[in-house]
Amino acid sequence: NYSNMADAAGEVGYVNGTGCYVRNAPGTNNASLDILNSGVNVTIIGQKQHTDGWLWYQIRYSNGSTTKEGWMRSDLITISTAPTSQITDQEFEARLNAEGFPESYKVYLRTLHAKHPNWVFKGVQTKCTWTEAIAGEIAITSRNLVPKSNISSWKSLANGSYDWASDSWYDIEPGWACASQALIEYCMDPRNFLTDDYKILMFAALNWNDAETMDGIRAILAGTAMTEAGGFPRIFYEAGQASGVSAYHLAARASQETAGGTSTSVSGQYKNYFNIKATAHDGLTPAQAGVEYAKSQGWDTAEKSIKGGATFIGSSYINRGQNTLYLQKFSVVRTEDLYWHQYMGNVLAPQQEAKLMAQQVKDKLGSAAESMVFNIPIYAGIPYTPAPLPTADGNPNSYLSNLTVNGYSLTPGFSSGVLSYDLIVSEKTSSVNVSATAMAGSSRVSGTGIVNLNPSGTTKVNINVTPSYGNTRTYTINITKGNVDNGVINTPQMTGDLNGDNEIDVMDLVLIKKQLVGLTNLSGDRYKAADVNHDGEVDVMDLVLIKKHLVGLYLIR
Repeated sequence: NYSNMADAAGEVGYVNGTGCYVRNAPGTNNASLDILNSGVNVTIIGQKQHTDGWLWYQIRYSNGSTTKEGWMRSDLITISTAPTSQITDQEFEARLNAEGFPESYKVYLRTLHAKHPNWVFKGVQTKCTWTEAIAGEIAITSRNLVPKSNISSWKSLANGSYDWASDSWYDIEPGWACASQALIEYCMDPRNFLTDDYKILMFAALNWNDAETMDGIRAILAGTAMTEAGGFPRIFYEAGQASGVSAYHLAARASQETAGGTSTSVSGQYKNYFNIKATAHDGLTPAQAGVEYAKSQGWDTAEKSIKGGATFIGSSYINRGQNTLYLQKFSVVRTEDLYWHQYMGNVLAPQQEAKLMAQQVKDKLGSAAESMVFNIPIYAGIPYTPAPLPTADGNPNSYLSNLTVNGYSLTPGFSSGVLSYDLIVSEKTSSVNVSATAMAGSSRVSGTGIVNLNPSGTTKVNINVTPSYGNTRTYTINITKGNVDNGVINTPQMTGDLNGDNEIDVMDLVLIKKQLVGLTNLSGDRYKAADVNHDGEVDVMDLVLIKKHLVGLYLIR
C-alpha cells in the first residue's frame, strides 16, 4: 500500500533505467521535461501516490550546470542512502561467535560488515562433515554437472564420467558432463563466495519478509512482460505472503525462468512460470515437460501458475530449511534429504543465480537491500584454507595403446588397462629394446628405448605416460634373466620353484600360467616342480596353491 509508505523526502538515489522521463507532475499523461539515463544522481524532495497506482517521486537533479526539478515514477529510481542503525564492532564480533562462525569465515564477514553494517549473517550448522558432504556429492555422476565446454579440470575422470578410448566426456545430460571433485569442493566451500556483494547472495534468505513491498516487486519486474496491467505485482505479493517465500525471489525467479514472461512455458494455455518439473523425458523437451506439468495442475492462468508454483517451492524447499540458492543446490541441512533433494544439477547454479539476483533484485531495491539476512553453512572439519578454483586444462588420457619389447612376448599379452607385465630372457641378455605408444598424441611417454638389465635377478622397467592434464600413469615390465630353454629356466631346486632361483616368486607363477595356456611345455624336473599338490598333473589347482603361497595363505613344502 503506497499510501502508507514512509516519506522518502531527503533521500538520495540514482536513475536505474534508460530513457526515463521526468514530468512536470505525477502521471504519464503530463508533459515531459527531460529524459534521464541510468546512473544520473537525484535527490528526492517529495512524493505523491497517483491514481494510476504508482508512487511518484519529486526529484532535483543536475543537467550540466543547471539544477532542475520534476517528477519521476518511483520504480525508475534506486534509493542509495544506507540505513543508519548500526552495531558496534564488539557487538558484531559477539554475533559472529554466537552464530558459530570459524575464524576462516570471520575475515570475510568483517569486510562485508564494514560495507553493509545492517546485513545479518546467520550460521547454519550442516548435518554432515565437510568430508562426508564431498563424498555424498561425488557418489552419483548425475548429482553435479557442468557444461562440457568448460576446461578439463572442471570435469570428472571418475568411472562412468570419461571415455578414455575416445578422449571425451560422457553426456550425463545433453551437453553436460559430471563435475570434478575439485570443482565441487570449490563450489561448496562457502568462504569462496563471501568475497563480494553479489556472490554472497547465494546465501540470502528466501523466506517471506514483511518488509517486502509492492513497490519493490514493481522495481524487480520493470522492463518485463509481467506488468501492472496483468496484475503481476499483486499476484507475486500475495503468492509470497501465502507460501512463505520471498515475493522478491519469486518475481526474480519467474523473470529469469521465462525470459521476462515471454517464453513458451507461459505463452500458451497452460503456464509454468517457475519451470517446475521441466525436465526432458519421454520425447518431451524441458519446456514441453514443464507445460505438461502445468496442465496436470490446472495452471491455465498466470495467477494460478505463480501461486501454485510458489506453494510448490515453499513446501518443497524454502520452508523445509533449503531457503537459499546454495541450500537448494546442496542439500546438507536435513538428515533425511542429504545430497539428493537438490533443485538443480548445475554445480555452478548458485553462483550464476546469485549474479542474476544482484541484477534483478539487489540493484533495483536500493536501500531496502541493506537489510538482508544471509544463512551461511558451516561444516565441521572444513580445511582452514578455502578450496581453490581448478584452472588446469588439456587431454587427461594417460593410457598406452601399445607396449612391446623387441623380440619377446609379454605375459600377459598387452592390454591398455593392464599395468604390470613379466618377461623372462636368457641370462646372456644384457639389454632389451622397449617401445610404447600413448593413446593420446598429446601425452608424453618416458622409460622406453634400450634398457640395460641387471647382471642377475629381476630388472623392473617403468614406462610413464604423462598427459597434458592430469596424473601420470605407470606401466611396469618385470624382466628376469636365467638359463632359458623354451622359455623355462632349467634345474628347479624345489617344489614350486620352476626357474631354479631357489625362491618361489612371481616368476614361477608366470611360468605355470604359460604352461596352462600352452605357451611353454614343462617336462622332467620342471614338470615335477610345478605339480605342487603332487597329484601327477600340472593344473589350475597348482596355480592356486602358488598364488596362496605368495600371499601367505599356504606353505609349499
